[in-house]
Amino acid sequence: MQQDEMRIYGNGSSTRDIGNKSLLTINLIGLLLSVYAYHVSVSKRAEPNYRALCDLSPAMSCSTVLTSPYSTGFGIMRYFVDESSAWNATNSAVGIFYYLIFALLSFCNNSLVCKCQFVLTVISNLGSVYLAAVLIILRDVCFVCVSTYFINALNYLFLSRKLEALNENYKVIKCN
Repeated sequence: MQQDEMRIYGNGSSTRDIGNKSLLTINLIGLLLSVYAYHVSVSKRAEPNYRALCDLSPAMSCSTVLTSPYSTGFGIMRYFVDESSAWNATNSAVGIFYYLIFALLSFCNNSLVCKCQFVLTVISNLGSVYLAAVLIILRDVCFVCVSTYFINALNYLFLSRKLEALNENYKVIKCN
């Protein structure tokens, strides 16, 4: 087998990495950003004078964004459920769960799992577009938030390539 060639076997193992390390890395970065965002939101709510490292100016304040009405339930769930409902969790808590699951699944080469991840990645990118629009509404820049949007875009890119590689190797296996 050539060094460039990769085959995915029926059990989901592969002869070389198909972007799994990249997926793990970016999702761990997303996890760390989400944990920091959660810390900022909890700290700011507990202590109104708290100043986060990402609070650079009044117009570049992540703590303002992370404590806004849009920071829980994406600003939408408050119209449908009680404020204390699990469905109205902080966006950063959702991010912690999302990036943790994606990091754990980054080495899974099962096509169905990757397709499910890909659908979730498309949804997360649509959410990123929505939340970027929220930043415009709030007239604020949140570097932590924008960084997670970038991570979501990379997730989409890397998962697209991984699915392409899995589909190519499925064809190789099917033909043999």
